[in-house]
Amino acid sequence: MAPDKKMRILVSPHDWGLGHATRCIPLIRSWREEGHEVVLAAEGDTAALMHEHFPDCRMEPLHGYRIHYSARLPLLLSLLIQIPKILLAINYERRWLYNLLQKEHFDLVVSDNRYGLHSSKTKCVIITHQLFVRVPSLLRFLQPLIHRQTQRFISAFDECWIPDKPGTDSLSGELSQKKPLPARAKFIGWLSRFNNSPVAAEAYPSYDHVIVLSGPEPQRTVTESKLIAAVKTSQETVLIVQGKPQLTTESIDGNIHIVSHLHDAALKHAFHHAKKITCRAGY
Repeated sequence: MAPDKKMRILVSPHDWGLGHATRCIPLIRSWREEGHEVVLAAEGDTAALMHEHFPDCRMEPLHGYRIHYSARLPLLLSLLIQIPKILLAINYERRWLYNLLQKEHFDLVVSDNRYGLHSSKTKCVIITHQLFVRVPSLLRFLQPLIHRQTQRFISAFDECWIPDKPGTDSLSGELSQKKPLPARAKFIGWLSRFNNSPVAAEAYPSYDHVIVLSGPEPQRTVTESKLIAAVKTSQETVLIVQGKPQLTTESIDGNIHIVSHLHDAALKHAFHHAKKITCRAGY
């Protein structure tokens, strides 16, 4: 497309943790700076985070996959049980997009790991680093089947953007670095919402240890409880960011300061001044 053409862009991140939303933020920011119109589609914490950064963007409600982990079952077994629900969610978002495109036009649809958000009516891109999904050794016999299905999902899109760097600087490792890559796949580099964002004034408190949480329940809460128990007798000052952008709660218990969410400038400040950072991250 001609660079001076103003586009209408639909962006929808996966709801499996906040990382899918946060890595879309620099892309959305760049498109808006170029004068393009961006419409968002999400629900829950993902929608809350996107609204915080882009309050004047239209937000279309779109059900997420609503993945949850089990407090008792192994992770992979818990996910296998939810495969029918995931497939239903993919079919739902495909129908949702079809109905939306019947009513209005978008020049570009950008899906972050949502396999059903593609259509022949417009250009569709998927953002993902999970091109070669790994499974535990006991289920290695399923690897070829999972790989074929993943490639089938990705091939339905016009392009695949890998939010990573090739080679030794890769963060996702074998999830994206094996060969051959799907057709029309390309590395677009690391994406960070902290790019070009200010650091909060020095008046904001600094902490020795910053802990950032995210991801499906109940494991997010289980992890938080274990980390609190581990650091409550420490001599360090500890900040725990719960990863709950829909809430505005905070509490202080001895050396531990717990907040439901922090805006970018304050979190960037905390990272800059921390001696130690612990995060529950998808990679």
